[in-house]
Amino acid sequence: MNVSGSRLHVSPPQGLCLADCDFYHSMSIPGVGEIVGLWDLRETVDDHLGRIDFAGKRVLEIGPASGFLTIEMERGGADVVAVELREGVGWDFVPFPGRSRSQACRASRTASGSIMRQTNRRQC
Repeated sequence: MNVSGSRLHVSPPQGLCLADCDFYHSMSIPGVGEIVGLWDLRETVDDHLGRIDFAGKRVLEIGPASGFLTIEMERGGADVVAVELREGVGWDFVPFPGRSRSQACRASRTASGSIMRQTNRRQC
């Protein structure tokens, strides 16, 4: 979504009502009101984003969920390209140049000292 310009990159679906939507982040939506999500980062969004000056930067956001952080980075002056992964695609790994996906998954588990959730393990 491009909140600073006059056009959207993708047209929003027609016929949805608010009850059809799940929100990951709490936010205020103009013309709708307060939305309660799983996370409310409104008071700490700058800390969450690392206090980065986004002015003039281009950001690739993978997995924007409900778009709260996308909008906040755009408010800070970033040109954001947001890509939502379709359901069932594994996202819980860190890419490493020159490694296959399975190698990256193993390296991510080893580096973090944790085991990926059972639901994501089959995707490595």
